[in-house]
Amino acid sequence: MDIQLKGGEKISPAFVAISRLNAFKIKQLKSGDPLPLEPLFPGRALTITVPTNPKLFVEEEKKPAPSPPKPATDEKDETTVRSIKVRDFLLRIGVTDPITLKIRPEMVIVYGVVLLTLLFVGGGLLLL
Repeated sequence: MDIQLKGGEKISPAFVAISRLNAFKIKQLKSGDPLPLEPLFPGRALTITVPTNPKLFVEEEKKPAPSPPKPATDEKDETTVRSIKVRDFLLRIGVTDPITLKIRPEMVIVYGVVLLTLLFVGGGLLLL
C-alpha cells in the first residue's frame, strides 16, 4: 500500500493493520483507489508500519515467484515400503509394543519356543 502524505510526499510501501471485516470491505478497491478512512475507521486510530529500507521490498517484489512444489509421485523407496510392512507385521503379531514401537523380548521368546517346537515336531515326523 502507498501512503500519500498531506505535504505531497509518497511513502511506498507501507503496511496497514486492519481487521478482517475491514479487509473484506475494501477488497473490491483497485490499485490507486483512495482508501475511505472514515467509514472503515470511525473515531479510531489507524496503525501504519513503514519499513526502514523500502528498497528491499521493491527488490523482493521484482524477484520471480518460487516454483510450485513437484507433485508427489506414486513411486516409493522400496526399503521404506519394506520396513513399513515389516513393522506393521510385527505390530499385528504382538512382537512390538503398539505405543513405544519397541520389541517386546517376552514375545520374541514365545515365538522362538513355538518355532523350535514346530521344527522339532516336524523333524520327528519326517524321520518316521
